[in-house]
Amino acid sequence: MTPCGRRRKGSEAAAFLQSIVTGGTLEATISTEDITAEIRAIFESNRKFPGKPFKSKGFLTHLQDDPNIAIGDSWGGNRRRANFFEQLETRYLICFPSEAYERNWDFEKFCEWIAYRSTQPKVNLSLALRYRGSIAGLLVPVAVLIAISVCLTSDEWISRIIGATFVVASIAIGWAVSSNYRYYSKLAKQLQS
Repeated sequence: MTPCGRRRKGSEAAAFLQSIVTGGTLEATISTEDITAEIRAIFESNRKFPGKPFKSKGFLTHLQDDPNIAIGDSWGGNRRRANFFEQLETRYLICFPSEAYERNWDFEKFCEWIAYRSTQPKVNLSLALRYRGSIAGLLVPVAVLIAISVCLTSDEWISRIIGATFVVASIAIGWAVSSNYRYYSKLAKQLQS
């Protein structure tokens, strides 16, 4: 939306590809063609079959082997989409809301959204800090799982197996949570500078 509150149309789409602003200083001006070309290059680098033609509507499904399968229904598709989004987040200093992962994007609209979102550092920072905070809240349950696993270990062999399972699960969850926490902390730090 424009500062007046109305939606941009047609030729005004180029107008909302404003300068990327960091720290209140004008850094660079990015054209529609430049941003589309960069996003296309990042997209191609994350595809299972780079260079293969893809449909603009629902283009994210073309990250995986079979574009007829929903992107969220395959491990490879989820991994490639996450890598693609993370590269865009670090390149354009944006933070994707969780709804963006489930949306059936059109390629051109996606590029316009990235360009628009890159001009909103405060929104991106608050979202990154919120994600980091929600991840930090998961550290307590991980600590509780570790404590439970220690309590369950006893002299009986079945208790040891159950305790060992809890320890392995706690370590895996703790590793996943801490890596996400570090990622959003790093993104928030970049957005603050």
